[in-house]
Amino acid sequence: MILMTRPKVFAEEFKAILGLERSDLINCSIFEVFTCGHDRISIHNYDALIFTSRLAVLQIENRLVDRDIKCFCIGNGTSKTLRNLGFRNVVSANGSVQELLELLSQFPLYRMLYLSGSEITFDLSLWKPKFIDRLIVYRTVPIKKVSHQVLQLFKSEMKWTVPFFSSRSYKVFEQLILKSNLSKYCSNASAIFISENVYNKNNLIWNKYNIAKIPNLLGVAKAYRSLQVN
Repeated sequence: MILMTRPKVFAEEFKAILGLERSDLINCSIFEVFTCGHDRISIHNYDALIFTSRLAVLQIENRLVDRDIKCFCIGNGTSKTLRNLGFRNVVSANGSVQELLELLSQFPLYRMLYLSGSEITFDLSLWKPKFIDRLIVYRTVPIKKVSHQVLQLFKSEMKWTVPFFSSRSYKVFEQLILKSNLSKYCSNASAIFISENVYNKNNLIWNKYNIAKIPNLLGVAKAYRSLQVN
């Protein structure tokens, strides 16, 4: 059993990658997502768009945006989401911020708009403020308590695994678990961390854990499969 703490769109993709049945996954997003900022800046005034989050991409799904505008993405998941929405001129940095910066450097005179959530690790608009503007198109608010279904999972004898995709999501999860007095049950479960940086935030005791070799959804899926074998 897998406990997903990300929004449903990510849970469905993760399930598809692993070939899981619906009953093999419990989706409990630890954040509520709220749209914001759509009308403050006109996207049509820019030569290119920048995305480091699939949630940011989904915020423009129903907007009249030229599908041929150049789009720079942090990784393959973001670029796939853009292409699924009909965008044709998409470049991916394969999950690396450094690669993304190198890609952006190849277009020094482009006016770019960075569409992001309210919480980000690195603000690209500060890297090149004369040419890159930032527009916050969504914000996430942590939930205040876990669902009854999740409580039942923790207290059951079932073996389960929870993947963590960011330091923030891990810390929110940890706070929820401590608040609900559920930390002792983590010793029956396994954890997958998308990177060493996220793992270093870990204060819970797990039965087993693994760290993805590649910091993306596919890398986490591979780490999950490896954990099941060992």
